[in-house]
Amino acid sequence: MWPSLIFGSFLIVLSIALVVSHWVARSSHETAALDPHERTYRRVQFRRRMQASVLIGAVGLAIIGGLWVDEPPGEALYWCGVLSAVVWIIFLAGSDAASTQSFFREFQKQRIEEEELLRKEIDRYRRHEGNGKN
Repeated sequence: MWPSLIFGSFLIVLSIALVVSHWVARSSHETAALDPHERTYRRVQFRRRMQASVLIGAVGLAIIGGLWVDEPPGEALYWCGVLSAVVWIIFLAGSDAASTQSFFREFQKQRIEEEELLRKEIDRYRRHEGNGKN
């Protein structure tokens, strides 16, 4: 009984902390000057992370509530539901990781392209300066 209460309570507290941190991050992104692609990415990321965070708290409540479910058919269905929520949390975490990796890969690619354009412009400027001094 005590391990379930402790672990369930831990998940609820963790869930609250995650929700608060996501709201703080969202408010900082709303005030920042972001391009439309990044704004869309941040909005979808916020939704995905909020859903996972709230589900973590729901699983914590379900673990505590599971202490009072003791009839065999109902108990099996109950824990299958909890397991389904855990699987969904894992899916959300995986999709968040994949989305983040994809976003930052594209971000890095754009920065490399911009850097290359700037280098070409600097080289062009240096050639022009070199030709003017001769």
